[in-house]
Amino acid sequence: MSDLTVRLEGKELEEYIAKRFPKENTMKPHFPEIAHADHNITQDQLDWVNRHPEISKLPDGEFMIKVLEMPFFLDDARCALYGPSVGDPAVENHETFLMIRGDRDGPSRMIDKPTRPARRLVVIGIKGEKAYTVYGTRGSEAAPLHPWEAKQKELPFNEIKRCRDFWNQHALSSED
Repeated sequence: MSDLTVRLEGKELEEYIAKRFPKENTMKPHFPEIAHADHNITQDQLDWVNRHPEISKLPDGEFMIKVLEMPFFLDDARCALYGPSVGDPAVENHETFLMIRGDRDGPSRMIDKPTRPARRLVVIGIKGEKAYTVYGTRGSEAAPLHPWEAKQKELPFNEIKRCRDFWNQHALSSED
């Protein structure tokens, strides 16, 4: 360690974390509502997202897609994604099946493999209103919409194609 490095352990570390990242925060949360809260995100992770300084800088009402690296003191999130964007080979069709998850209107391409630990969270929402989703990822970017979602939102053909191309190489873990 250099002369400028201070090593905190035990009670000192807990006090530093409590002072730097207070639990009780009088700020209003960035996202009072989470639409898809079915990605096994912990309350501590949601609290951290709701106080995140990068999101704090955005004006209320602004749509955002962010990938945030979690600090060391938060537990791992779970990443359900398999495919090239998270460092895997492309997922072959014979490995997959389609399934409608939760209350969604269309199917997801699924694979019978477990979720994996992740140190990043994807947050998609409108600051001050609603997070459409918060989920763990091993990737550096948010996954695009499923093709049926892109069609439903009447996105341009090139965006629908981008979604199709992505999901033709990726799949989600069928593990809950």
